[in-house]
Amino acid sequence: MSTYRPAGSFCTFTDLNNGIWEFKFLVANHNAVDEWIAWQEFLMQNYPAPADNVARMLLDIRWSGLPPFLYALEQARRWRNQYPQLDTTPIKTALLMKPTGALKQRYAELIKDGVNVFGMNMIKVELFPDVYDQAISWLLEP
Repeated sequence: MSTYRPAGSFCTFTDLNNGIWEFKFLVANHNAVDEWIAWQEFLMQNYPAPADNVARMLLDIRWSGLPPFLYALEQARRWRNQYPQLDTTPIKTALLMKPTGALKQRYAELIKDGVNVFGMNMIKVELFPDVYDQAISWLLEP
């Protein structure tokens, strides 16, 4: 993969300068997932590893809605397979979403549970219904 800086047309990136990388999904489609993966590649090649070896990501899907679940998990798994050292890197991911109905909430829970099904055991995922500060606080907990 190239280490170009992604355009940010579908998924934007902000380094919050506190150890958290924030990704805002602007649309909920394959392009946004692909751009998110491109950001992962860019960061892997151009940013130093976190000092405490814990990668912290805030995935903000409040505007876009849930991205394609299986596609996102498959693409993330495929990308991670290129970097076996990531299997020992703890990752905390806060999924920030709009409060939703019961069906969408269950779908979001599937995303959380699906991470382990796809063999990504070092990843912790928590869901946050439009409470940005709580998501940040959880990510910063040791």
